[in-house]
Amino acid sequence: MLNKDTLNVLKALQQISTTVVMTYPIVGFKNKSDSMFAYFDVSHFAEEEFNDFGIYNTTELLSVIGSVGSRDSTEITIDQGVLTIVGDAGTLRYNTANIGLIEDQKASVKFLEKVKEGTAFLTFDIESTQIESLKKVSSVLKDLSDLNIETNGNTVELKASNKENSSNAFTVTARCEKIEDVKLSIDMSHNFKSLPNGNYKVKITKNARGVWLTIFESKDVEGMYIIVGTQNQ
Repeated sequence: MLNKDTLNVLKALQQISTTVVMTYPIVGFKNKSDSMFAYFDVSHFAEEEFNDFGIYNTTELLSVIGSVGSRDSTEITIDQGVLTIVGDAGTLRYNTANIGLIEDQKASVKFLEKVKEGTAFLTFDIESTQIESLKKVSSVLKDLSDLNIETNGNTVELKASNKENSSNAFTVTARCEKIEDVKLSIDMSHNFKSLPNGNYKVKITKNARGVWLTIFESKDVEGMYIIVGTQNQ
């Protein structure tokens, strides 16, 4: 269990949360502000079925695994809430977290299914290089606190800017399909920068309460989805 593919996804998603309840087959968790939700399906990684267990700090766990051996060479098992990690350097026993204490970090799989089934007001693909560029520019220009999403014909513009100050901006574009024009935004600092670099299919939808949501479906990791709260401008 916790094979290399699973550990790599946990590492990629740790900007969203380092506290995770591992459930089979779909793992779902959210950030502290309930504005970002991450899901991945471990059955795609050839993981055998396991009972639920908690990880309080994935950064710490990944670090100690690295001290024991590489992710390729370590063997991890669980018994009565204790992980046994066997690697080239030795054997480590690591206590898992009490699920009851971190239950509020779980993200509902039903929520994921509802968002996936929702009407797609806008769809497009975004490339890893575009995500990296948006993050890099907004890290240099600290005032770029918003990612604005606006349609222009069959093109969607993704613009790092600040709605309070329009002097600085950086824009990337992608071809899109839509059923209506949209003008939305995602928090750059707390949400978009937590999105792992990668290639994604993107769908923007709206729930029954009129709340906009953006779902990023990974094209690199089968079964990985990230949902981000989105504001109407």
